[in-house]
Amino acid sequence: MSSDLVRHMTSAQSLERLSDIAQRLELAANAGALDEVARLDHELRCAALAVVGTVPKGEAPLVEQLESVRDALKAIELAISSVKLQQKQLKHKIDQSRRLRLAYKRKD
Repeated sequence: MSSDLVRHMTSAQSLERLSDIAQRLELAANAGALDEVARLDHELRCAALAVVGTVPKGEAPLVEQLESVRDALKAIELAISSVKLQQKQLKHKIDQSRRLRLAYKRKD
């Protein structure tokens, strides 16, 4: 088996793994599973490094590899946005609950 074929297979597997992790990260962020988001964020960063690592020294990366890394970064940005929105909603809910409790305390 030629080294080019092995490198191409490894690269394809790395790209597929990166795409899969990015999708799972988005789903976890939208579901509010913060522990899963943290775990997948780390896994995604490692997978992105693996994709970059499959580019042979002295060769320009394939467009497909660069697009996959870009898509992974977009997934991280979407996850961050989703988590920030959920945190904001939770803070608003806590503030409302606190105000309601204070209102009931005053009536006593």
